[in-house]
Amino acid sequence: MGNHAGIEQVLIVTSNSKSSILDYFDQSIHLENYLKRKNKEYLIKHLELPKIDICYIRQPYAKGLGDAIRLGKVFVGNDPFGILLPDDFVISDQTFALKQLIDVYQETKRSVIGRYIFTPEIFQCLENIKEGVDEEIHLTDAINGLLKEQTINGKIISGERYDIGNLEEYIELMKIMSKI
Repeated sequence: MGNHAGIEQVLIVTSNSKSSILDYFDQSIHLENYLKRKNKEYLIKHLELPKIDICYIRQPYAKGLGDAIRLGKVFVGNDPFGILLPDDFVISDQTFALKQLIDVYQETKRSVIGRYIFTPEIFQCLENIKEGVDEEIHLTDAINGLLKEQTINGKIISGERYDIGNLEEYIELMKIMSKI
């Protein structure tokens, strides 16, 4: 999963209606025993979990991306961190999209956007903004606040981006994935 980019821990922020996400990354002893009984142990290797720590926080109310990020403050502490959005995929023949951002961060020690790598100062900006008219905490408002305090780098990611929240892009990505 993330270990190619140097990721050691993952925090998944989810709602209480998305328990299947938690189950997806959990070990299934029941399924493993079933496969053993059916002499299909060779399939167990496909159930292997990533070799990183995965933690979860439930977002009680959908109050925007900024609020979801704000919930990760205790998890992140004083370390820089990356944000991945579950409906945003980049297919690249080169380096993983997140790794491209991490490389820019490592050179500059500053936050980077395309996707996102943030320094922990973003949390103070998230705390200082007010909810928008839609009652959400907008990440863009926090980024604007952070820009008043420090330079933020931008990186055009090498690769093709697919938003699987868009039906046409989802279908196109599935066609590509079926060829791999």
